[in-house]
Amino acid sequence: MDPLTEILAEDGGRNFLLNLHSKFITAIATPRRSGISLEGLIEFHSLTGARSARCSIYFDKAWIKSAPLVFCHETWIRNHCDWHCGPHKGQLCWELPMRWKETLTANRSLNGSPVAAAMAADWLASSVTSLISRHFTAFTFNLREWPKEWPAWGHGEAGIREYNDQKYIG
Repeated sequence: MDPLTEILAEDGGRNFLLNLHSKFITAIATPRRSGISLEGLIEFHSLTGARSARCSIYFDKAWIKSAPLVFCHETWIRNHCDWHCGPHKGQLCWELPMRWKETLTANRSLNGSPVAAAMAADWLASSVTSLISRHFTAFTFNLREWPKEWPAWGHGEAGIREYNDQKYIG
C-alpha cells in the first residue's frame, strides 16, 4: 500500500464521512498515476435511529471528470436499477455522471481546485448518505417500489434528458 493510500485508509471507521473532506482534498492535491479507494462505515439516520453501513468509495485520478464509484456492502441494499443501484452488486447510482462533471468543472474554473474538491466531498457525502438511508427505510418497511415522494433522476438516457431540461429551465 502506498503512503497516500495508508493515510486515506486511517480512520476508515466511524469518522469516515467526517474525514472524507480532508481525505478527498489530500487525494486530489497529490499527483497520482491511479485512483484512490477508501473503505469505512458511513453513518446515517433512519426513522429507527442512527445506523452505519459498510461502504467503499473509488476516486479516479481525474476526479472532476469521473464521479466516484460507491459500493455499499450491506445485505439490505436493494440491488436493482429502480433503487438507484448500478450493474455491480452494491454499486450505488448516487449522481448523474454528466451533472458531476459539468458542475465541478464550472466550479473549479470559477473557484479553483480546493473549493471544487470541498464541494465534491460534501456533495458525495450528502448524496450517498441520503441514498443509503432510503435503502434502509425501504428494508425496514418492506417497500417494494421507490416512493414517488423521493426525488431522483430517471435512469440512463431519461435522467440525462431530465438534467438537460433542468439546465435550460433553471
